[in-house]
Amino acid sequence: MGMRILAISGGSGDLAERAGALAAAMGTSLHDAQRQLAAPGPRVLATYGDPAAAARVAEALAAAGFTPIVLDEAACRHARFAVRGFELKGRTLEVTDRPGAALAVPFAQIAVLVRGVRTLGPDEREPFLEVHAASAPVLAFYERHLQYDGLHLERQPTAAANFTRLVERLRGQAPHAAYDERLNTRAAQLQVLGERLTPETHLEIATLLLARTLQRVRSAA
Repeated sequence: MGMRILAISGGSGDLAERAGALAAAMGTSLHDAQRQLAAPGPRVLATYGDPAAAARVAEALAAAGFTPIVLDEAACRHARFAVRGFELKGRTLEVTDRPGAALAVPFAQIAVLVRGVRTLGPDEREPFLEVHAASAPVLAFYERHLQYDGLHLERQPTAAANFTRLVERLRGQAPHAAYDERLNTRAAQLQVLGERLTPETHLEIATLLLARTLQRVRSAA
């Protein structure tokens, strides 16, 4: 069982009132609550080793008018499919991973596309795209780990150009899906992950929080 990560999605209303409600629900100072709400959500508020404690605080946040999100760190890490090969066939995205496992996801089921950049070393960064679809694991496309044969005649001479073209094709095939690229910057990654987690070890938490928030916004529209 992994660590529980407690976050809130975006919100609206009077900042002073929201800060007071957050402080009361979390048992923190008003200053800390104001700092947590200074930027738009989603944002990680706290981490817990005890699932029951996380659930209790989440209930208090919901009662105070917030939209809490509780994630299991271990489950988040395992709910990903690292794509190696792909084909965009008609109404379906077909993908395979390095060991050869295969998945087929209808474009109509894709709800959110999250684009960003991950840090691999002191001077090494890699663009990625996550595809969040109903009834499927998160499909993770990493620029340098992909075989771009699925682009066929549209294949470009560099991985960067191929990755950009792949993103364009996926957005075109799933125009209904929400698209977010704020995680291209470290500042935005830190804003989502708060003060307890770092992009180097918990970037998948930031992408999942963004996807959950975007899905809720679209469902409420």
